Amino acid sequence: MTMLRLFIVSSVILFASQTHAQNSVSRTVLEINDLIAQEGKKPPDWWASVKLEYPETLNLDIPDYVPGIEWDNQRYVRAYVREIIKPNPHRWRSGIKLYHSLVIRHKDDEKNRLKESSTD
Repeated sequence: MTMLRLFIVSSVILFASQTHAQNSVSRTVLEINDLIAQEGKKPPDWWASVKLEYPETLNLDIPDYVPGIEWDNQRYVRAYVREIIKPNPHRWRSGIKLYHSLVIRHKDDEKNRLKESSTD
């Protein structure tokens, strides 16, 4: 799965989970795939209103984690996502924008693209 497709699917899942919580809509797999195909061609409605926010100290080059070095959520993307973005739903949209910016930043760098896809 390409990073852009992963980004689109993540956005749709986030949107669907919010919509589901509000409206309790059920869709078939075919309907979901059609929705991804349609909505995936354009940014989400909220895209322009959400600011890309992350600490200035965050290393966007996604360095390898070295055991013995402090797990720092202000330095490592993986730690930032796990400890700051993931537990705070109000930060999920800016987290999606962060992932998108990393995809763009590393579009020609296969090593870092693979690291992005494994960031949880």
